[in-house]
Amino acid sequence: MFLVVILQMPSTLPISVRNVTNGHSQGLVHVPGSNLANGQHVPISVRNVTNALLSANGQHVPISVRNVTNGPSQGLVHVPGSNTSNGTSNVTNGQHVPISVCNVKNGPSLNNDASIGKIPLHFCERCNQSFNSKWNLKRHNKRIHDVDKSTSKNLYECCLCRKKYAGYLAVHLKSAHGVEIQVKNLEFKDFEMFKSFLEKTEEETCSNYLTRRIERDSNQQVITANYICSRRGTIPANRSERKRAPKSNKTIKIGNICPSQISLTRNKNGTYTAKWTTTHVGHELDMKFCRLPNKYKESIAHYLKIGLQPSVIKKKMRNLLDDSDKITMAQMVTTKDINNIKKQYNTEDIAEESLSTFIDYLKTSSCSVIYFKDIGKAIDGFHEDDFLIILQANSQKDMMKENSEIISIDSTHDSSIKGLILTTIMCRDKMKVGYPCAFLLSNKVNFKFITFYFEKIKINLGQNLKSNIVMTDMEILFSNAWKHIFGNCIFLYCSFHVKKAFNQNLNAKISDKKIRDAVRSSVMKLLTNLDPQNFENEKNKFLDNYLHQNETNGFAKYMLQYYLANDSRYPPERWAYCHRTQLGINTNMIIENFHKKLKHQYMDGKKNRNVTSTLKKLLHIISDYEIDSVVRINRGYIPTKVRYLRSKHAESKKMVIDNFLVPQKQQQQQQ
Repeated sequence: MFLVVILQMPSTLPISVRNVTNGHSQGLVHVPGSNLANGQHVPISVRNVTNALLSANGQHVPISVRNVTNGPSQGLVHVPGSNTSNGTSNVTNGQHVPISVCNVKNGPSLNNDASIGKIPLHFCERCNQSFNSKWNLKRHNKRIHDVDKSTSKNLYECCLCRKKYAGYLAVHLKSAHGVEIQVKNLEFKDFEMFKSFLEKTEEETCSNYLTRRIERDSNQQVITANYICSRRGTIPANRSERKRAPKSNKTIKIGNICPSQISLTRNKNGTYTAKWTTTHVGHELDMKFCRLPNKYKESIAHYLKIGLQPSVIKKKMRNLLDDSDKITMAQMVTTKDINNIKKQYNTEDIAEESLSTFIDYLKTSSCSVIYFKDIGKAIDGFHEDDFLIILQANSQKDMMKENSEIISIDSTHDSSIKGLILTTIMCRDKMKVGYPCAFLLSNKVNFKFITFYFEKIKINLGQNLKSNIVMTDMEILFSNAWKHIFGNCIFLYCSFHVKKAFNQNLNAKISDKKIRDAVRSSVMKLLTNLDPQNFENEKNKFLDNYLHQNETNGFAKYMLQYYLANDSRYPPERWAYCHRTQLGINTNMIIENFHKKLKHQYMDGKKNRNVTSTLKKLLHIISDYEIDSVVRINRGYIPTKVRYLRSKHAESKKMVIDNFLVPQKQQQQQQ
């Protein structure tokens, strides 16, 4: 291999060549095609040449060149007086030797007035095109020949052929796969206009774009931003041990580069210019990998904040179907999506310090808060750790004034995760359907709390209630507090709770099943006996039979102490059927049904995390009961009890009267 010499010298020009091994040489070289006359020579300087000896013109010039890459011959060099061998130029005087030059850098000119300028030093080995810098040659190889630079740190894998490239993937897709990358240039008045365009585009094309980079100024205004397709990215490696099962849709990432992206830039006048690469490669535009648009998320969050249930929200979202009958992400919302939005927008986790603000708002609305006592305040005779809220809307107040003949009172302990107790007062409307009239939400239920509750209700009503019947569970504090505030009336215990108390004590005090069943039968006869005189006979008979037996002695004493004695805790006048004939009430099922609806329909079988959420559920159920009451009146609702009586009356008409009537003569003979 021989020394490389540059072509096309315009005049006699000193040249310096670097990166050649040890030594130096000075000599004359003839460059064909130059403006020099034939036989003239160009003085050059050669550095780092091994064993280089050059004395005078015409003598032999032994030259050894290192670190020079093979390339095509680009010129002829005349070495005067050369006639040597063994690694030197082996030609006679006047002959020319073809050589090639590659990867040799320009050295400093021996003459400061001369310059090598635009002399090409780098040649493409594929198309023989020359370049004046190494960087231009690399760019040429990437753009034109798709040279794989395996040492690059940022390799992009083609999603169609799996080959890796350091860049210019769009050129490869077009040249190798015939994929035409479409690009649109768009103008926007402001950033909000761009966001609206982006949301609309994502919904129409079933695609999503992620913010890869965004730059803002000191006023937090967007200067530049770059958005990439959400399907772009690597697939995480499979883990051998994982707690969760993989999703059925696997992953949203395709494991390659999707060229679709948006580059946004703010102009000097405040407008925005976007360069949008619309073409997606490597994946289908599938709805199952799309995110729910933010406008639908915000709508769902609003519905959650006003207290709508997930089932109602799903119906509302599915009613958004337009005339095109095209299914959108709004119609595909699931209960899991709604629960995720709850966490994302913190619709459930409202800070407790906002409770007082919410109470102040309710006091100014039609759904008034009669009284509110928060923890940490010692007022109205309550301790600092006492908490209670008394709630009664205007519609509830009017209903209680008009329908107070029969009142039901009960408490439930499952309304809040904080252990708060909800005590409800219910009446019956004109259709004999239960209607909640007032609520007490407190952390305790005792005579002091319930008396204060009834007193505030009385003040809010502006009058005393003249109730005929008050039915409660087995807690005597309700009847005592009612008598203390509203006066005396008929107090009854719910037969469901009475039977429950009987069965619990039977199971605890009598171990033998046969004896227990016999005693249970006798107790139920006492409970359901409709004749007061016969009730007394059955009571005495019950005590005589079971009070003196070892197996039943414990239960008989329990009945005598709590139910059968005149001064017992639960006197027969409040639980025996014979003392409630013609009263029209036997159980407290209207309030039991209300609590069941509240827990399972409005609270989804879960306990509320905070008081604010519980109050919102109560407001929601008040609104529903108010509307349902109007609907029943205007649509000819027939109460369940009336339907039951009508069916029994129709059955009685089909009976043969002679089978139930005794002739008068036979009756006189029996007497």
